[in-house]
Amino acid sequence: MNYNELCKKINFEFRKIKDPKLKDLQKLSKKLDVDISIVRDCIGLKDEYDFLIDND
Repeated sequence: MNYNELCKKINFEFRKIKDPKLKDLQKLSKKLDVDISIVRDCIGLKDEYDFLIDND
């Protein structure tokens, strides 16, 4: 599976989640057997998490 296909799959699964929380991202990461940073990147949250982590 290439990166674009993986992102489509991640986004498809993410849209099923109502009111997603950090735990949901972790569960999705485990379900699809990918690193959580890839999940964040595919759903467009990577920059936000990087910003929050850098400010801690």
